[in-house]
Amino acid sequence: MHLLSARAWWGLLAIAAVTVVSGLVDLVTGASWQPEDVTGSTLDEISAASSAGAEVIDFAVRTGGLYLAGLGVLLCAVLVFAYRQGRPWAWWTMWTLPVSVIAGSALMRAFGAWGPATTGTIVGLVAVVLHLVGVPFFFGQSGRPAPPRAGG
Repeated sequence: MHLLSARAWWGLLAIAAVTVVSGLVDLVTGASWQPEDVTGSTLDEISAASSAGAEVIDFAVRTGGLYLAGLGVLLCAVLVFAYRQGRPWAWWTMWTLPVSVIAGSALMRAFGAWGPATTGTIVGLVAVVLHLVGVPFFFGQSGRPAPPRAGG
């Protein structure tokens, strides 16, 4: 079990890396599937009705992409430099990953983007499980912080 808890960070790193890639895709491509899922109209249809509205949608998607890419980079750094060494503050900090993924999924679901919301919920729950598997690595059996460990 200790080996599994000491290696669970690899799964979290994969999710954080996918977060970076997803953010970069949104940053580069802008609005693609989002307008149609939320409004039922394509971006071209929205642009024909209101070019300013289409620009706001594109801006919001690109800004969200920048946020996701930045968050993913920061989470990757925490995982690589502190989480795998067993630093308890990193374990608490990494709750940002599942919480933000699940919250983003709930927001997508509220606005009608069911496909990405379902995928995000599943990924968020996997992140929760991976994160909880790491508890013994960080806090040992006594519930107190374990000393930092090298490697991983």
